[in-house]
Amino acid sequence: MQKGVTSMRFLDLHIDGFGKFHDFSLGFDPGMNVIYGTNEAGKSTIHTFLQAMLYGFTRARGVEAEHDTMARLTPWEHPEVYSGTLRFEAQGSVWRIERDFHRPKDTFVLVNESTGAAEENPAEKLSSLLGGLSETAYAGTVSIGQLKNAASGMSGEMTRYITNMNTSGSMELDVSGAVAILEREKDSLSRKLVPEASADYTALLTKIENLETELADPRYRNEMAACRERNEQARQAIDEHTRIRRELENRRDQAVAELSENHFTDLSSVEACRNRFRENHKNYLICRDTAASPSRRFIPWLFFILAAAAAAFAYTRFSTDMMLLDGAPVMMGIPLTAAIPGFLSGLFIILGIAFRSHWKKNVISARQFADVLSDTLELHVGSRDITPENIDAFDLRMNTLCDLCGIAGELGTSIEAQSAKIISLREDQTKVREEMSAQQNIQWELDRRLSELSDMKDRASALSSAIRKNQRIREDIDAVDLAMETLQELTGSIRTSFGLALNRRASDRIRGITGGLYNSMDVDEDMNIWLNNGSRMVPLEQVSSGTADQIWLALRLAAAEVVTENEEMPLIFDDSFVLYDHGRLASALTWLSDTVKNQMVIFTCHHTEGDILREAGKDFRLTEL
Repeated sequence: MQKGVTSMRFLDLHIDGFGKFHDFSLGFDPGMNVIYGTNEAGKSTIHTFLQAMLYGFTRARGVEAEHDTMARLTPWEHPEVYSGTLRFEAQGSVWRIERDFHRPKDTFVLVNESTGAAEENPAEKLSSLLGGLSETAYAGTVSIGQLKNAASGMSGEMTRYITNMNTSGSMELDVSGAVAILEREKDSLSRKLVPEASADYTALLTKIENLETELADPRYRNEMAACRERNEQARQAIDEHTRIRRELENRRDQAVAELSENHFTDLSSVEACRNRFRENHKNYLICRDTAASPSRRFIPWLFFILAAAAAAFAYTRFSTDMMLLDGAPVMMGIPLTAAIPGFLSGLFIILGIAFRSHWKKNVISARQFADVLSDTLELHVGSRDITPENIDAFDLRMNTLCDLCGIAGELGTSIEAQSAKIISLREDQTKVREEMSAQQNIQWELDRRLSELSDMKDRASALSSAIRKNQRIREDIDAVDLAMETLQELTGSIRTSFGLALNRRASDRIRGITGGLYNSMDVDEDMNIWLNNGSRMVPLEQVSSGTADQIWLALRLAAAEVVTENEEMPLIFDDSFVLYDHGRLASALTWLSDTVKNQMVIFTCHHTEGDILREAGKDFRLTEL
């Protein structure tokens, strides 16, 4: 914990050149200060400027120096002017820090404006004004960035935070890490011990004698040369059969390619094409002969002539009978002698049309079949003429393609036979290689056992010195045990004083920030965080992300108060409430305004904070960038 820190607050700052800012000034009130700016307005730059004025920059080295914070915030305009001042009140006086960031971090001016004197040792005095608060502790307590929610792993971060703070009172001292290092060192030393050196020496002599007897066994005879010769013979046979199979595959591929060029895949597709051609040719001949028959062509005209004659006769009889209608038989008002010829005339017309349609249909079908036959002949014979010679040529071509299918099948059978032979040879080769592998393993085993024999002889000669080393190692282990015991006693002392204070003050703030939803916080021995809602203890992992944000804020404020021993250090919030909903934000701001006496600087990219404070009637200073 830090001691002797007095109440401190920022008064104003002036940036000569820092990031995007040039000749820029900003003032602060004692209470709450809200600094509003849109994204990229420079809020985080001002936040970094405050920390840099208090602690300076630690410049990275090598390639990383081009991308560290100092390089990133070099003034955009006039980079040679990289400086500024910060005025603050502490220990009853007004102080002014003047820094040129081109110079080392410990080289700066600290002026006591109340007396007008500059400090001779500014680094030591500034550390005193900050109560010895280190930069890491400052960034982990009073300087608060954007709060993380549970979904981003805040529960684990809070556990790590409390573990270091609760065991050492500082985030910079990781007691658990130190204990782990000592334990690893102790394990390393223990592994170097040879506790039974004398007994091992006697046992080694027996093992050496047994091993030398075992290595004389005939099974360690080398048969590798014979195995290599058999493996080479199998390889040559496989290569020969592979060459034959490749030739057969080339011939088969040629046959398949020729079939594919003629749009065939196998014998069934060739036979199907031949059958379709024969069926189409048969239908073509039937339709062609029917269409070419003179009787088929002139029968429709004969019916049309008979229809005309019957119509003429009906008309004549109708004219005559209409004058002698009295007493003559009639049909539908027409004389019967005229109705019958008229009916026959219609019948002859229908028959003529029917015969004419049938003849026309055969003509069309004959043309269609002829087109199909011509296309097939053109594809396979090269001529569209439907002649007996072309038809014979087509049959001959189909026979050739059928033979080609047979050849492809025979080649496929031969290829399968060659593949089977290759598989058999490879199986034989695999067996030979297994024998070679077994021989190799035997030789490796022999080498290993020889190496083992050599190692045992070396160990036997080294055991005498190992006995002397054991004593020195045990002395080192005793020293590590003493260091661990001392560190654990120190940890228990710090946990008793610091951990209880951190839990108590965090619990006080949890009640206020959560509006009484949770009464207190408790951290068990395993660093698990529990919240008390008055009726039961709730694990941190089970609360909502918004509540987890509030717990994180309460913990940071409690740690800040404990680390600075209740003194009022300025609290800085840089977009810390961006994940809060309106209700939680209003509750947090109202509680901070009513409860926290520290000066507060809130950087925000929303007007919500100002609106909430204004509606609640709270005093604050609003600055818009």
